[in-house]
Amino acid sequence: MKTEIYASANLPDGAEITYSLLTAETSGRIGCELYGVEVRMGEETVTRPNLSASRASVGLLLDKLVRGCVTPVTADDIIEDYYI
Repeated sequence: MKTEIYASANLPDGAEITYSLLTAETSGRIGCELYGVEVRMGEETVTRPNLSASRASVGLLLDKLVRGCVTPVTADDIIEDYYI
């Protein structure tokens, strides 16, 4: 799995949140890429791989997470709501 830093945000208290795009290739004859996200702040991390085969869809999700300065504590719930 490949991890690419997508963006970062700083909270008023100075804490930095890093948002990353995860890319995994499926095996088999047809192989495709599946995308996911990782949200990291200090020791806290939420990793949600294989959310979609659409890089654009996951990119839109990451944009929303960055704009909202979403932390790992709430990221999992937001990601779940976004894809249900």
